[in-house]
Amino acid sequence: MQLEQIKKYLRIEYDDEDSVILQAYNTAVSFADEKTGVKYTENDSLYDTLICLLTAHFFDNREAISEKIHSEIPYTITSLIKAIEVRGNIETDAETDSEPSSE
Repeated sequence: MQLEQIKKYLRIEYDDEDSVILQAYNTAVSFADEKTGVKYTENDSLYDTLICLLTAHFFDNREAISEKIHSEIPYTITSLIKAIEVRGNIETDAETDSEPSSE
């Protein structure tokens, strides 16, 4: 996913915080890979949506201490994580089932 795509999703037109956006994006990809057990690949619409939502969440909640009320990971994100995790397990099981057995 390109920086411009992420900025469009975040509705950010200026370049001042590009490094912060990229940091939030990289954190989102690492977090999603770890939580789903499935490595991120571009052009997967479900995973792309998850990465956009996570990037927005991490970008919006980047202050360690602020007056804003920090929220936990939203339900939409946890639902997408679970869907990708289950889909990944199904795909892994299907690949294992299609391999010839040595019996």
